[in-house]
Amino acid sequence: MVDSTIEIAGAVYSYAHDMKNNNLMAKVNYKTTVVERMTQNELIAAGGVVLEEALKIPTADLANEGITAIELTAYNQLISTYKSVKSSNKEAVIDRSGTTENISSLLKEASALLKGQLDRLALQLKRKDPDFYRRYKTARKVQIRTVAKKDDGEGNPPV
Repeated sequence: MVDSTIEIAGAVYSYAHDMKNNNLMAKVNYKTTVVERMTQNELIAAGGVVLEEALKIPTADLANEGITAIELTAYNQLISTYKSVKSSNKEAVIDRSGTTENISSLLKEASALLKGQLDRLALQLKRKDPDFYRRYKTARKVQIRTVAKKDDGEGNPPV
């Protein structure tokens, strides 16, 4: 998003310079260092301004500056996608927490299916295909690994 904004803003600025349009130059005068430090919302706003101004320029003139209509369409889609991305760490933590809880319940459900249905159906193969059944039982052995917490450095055991 940063690179595209800088590239398109630069092309629009160049066009405005050729046309001696100081207003347009001021609207799209984004320096790389400033754009790189923008928050997500600031970058979306800047991208919107750059796109809006770029769309006002005739396609042939903008192509002379190195930006095609296809690139503008892709930039518009990029802005839309960027808007949908999570913007704050807090939102990401909340989502991750909910996902972790969901994984736990899904694992319980999968375990219940294995024990309640698949293991019982596999018993039919014990007689019909003993080799497959033996491999199934071997594969079904689940190893639960736990990670021991280290002591706190003061000789206190893990909590």
